[in-house]
Amino acid sequence: MCKNISCLVVDADEMTRHRHSGMLAGECFRVRSVCNGVDALLEMEKVAYDLVLLNLPNPGLDALAWLCAIKQRWPDCEVVIVTDHPSIETATVAIRLGAYDYLPKPVRPERLLQAAQEAVAHKQWALRCERIAA
Repeated sequence: MCKNISCLVVDADEMTRHRHSGMLAGECFRVRSVCNGVDALLEMEKVAYDLVLLNLPNPGLDALAWLCAIKQRWPDCEVVIVTDHPSIETATVAIRLGAYDYLPKPVRPERLLQAAQEAVAHKQWALRCERIAA
């Protein structure tokens, strides 16, 4: 999967941002990290990201509303929710709103990498299907 895949990590916790960014950068992702929704929006306006790792909850950011906004504005972007407070209800809503995956913290490195790779593969497959159908 060593391609030029862009990933934005959105998490208020600096250590988590650093850890997740390092895991993905080591696997050929181009990773940028931000700590809040305002910075995430500014960053996504500049760069078309393939993948967003979005922390739920995130201070100053309604992550589920942000998920909706991402999927409406950038429908080709895959989103993986990472959360400190997992629940079946929130997971169900997140998946219905378009999240590719929903991961409870702490996330094992191999599980985070697997979710990221699968989300990008899903995106690539969907884009390929769209080209064939056109």
